[in-house]
Amino acid sequence: YKKTGNKLVIDYSATVNYYRAALKNISDYLIRYLKKKGKDTRRDRIEIAMKFVQDIPYGLPYEYKTEKSKYGGYKYDDGVYSPLEVLIKGYGDCDSKTFLFVCILSHMINPDDIIFVKGDQHILSAVTATKKIAGGKYFNERGKKYYICETAGPGRPLFGKRSTSLGSAYLQPLEIK
Repeated sequence: YKKTGNKLVIDYSATVNYYRAALKNISDYLIRYLKKKGKDTRRDRIEIAMKFVQDIPYGLPYEYKTEKSKYGGYKYDDGVYSPLEVLIKGYGDCDSKTFLFVCILSHMINPDDIIFVKGDQHILSAVTATKKIAGGKYFNERGKKYYICETAGPGRPLFGKRSTSLGSAYLQPLEIK
């Protein structure tokens, strides 16, 4: 966490830096799989990492010290699972799944090409693209085109497609140490 004004907020880069080494084996496996299939391009790497995370069900982290929810678990308390918890529990919310995706992808492409996009009630990541993506939506930031990587759902949006509204959003670069 880091202090922003009078609040403690999740430090996105610190989270990725802490967990990314533990996820290198997954990145390496996905790269080996792509090479075996003869489809190891930068875009293929982004898309397979997205699909890996998209196939993990969406679900809100629950805190066990709050009241029971109508769904049988405990009431959501603004939690976030670490990337490893997402794999262990088998589900995660947008924050949790975005951290997992970025940790994996940061071994597959240049991590300087990845940023976080934080909306009013949603977070996702975006990646610079060296080639235009047909039908893909991008935005310009500091002279680069960034394409959305939506890993939370709903569905399985393709690289460059967004399935949810962000409202007003701000960008946060990924800083790997």
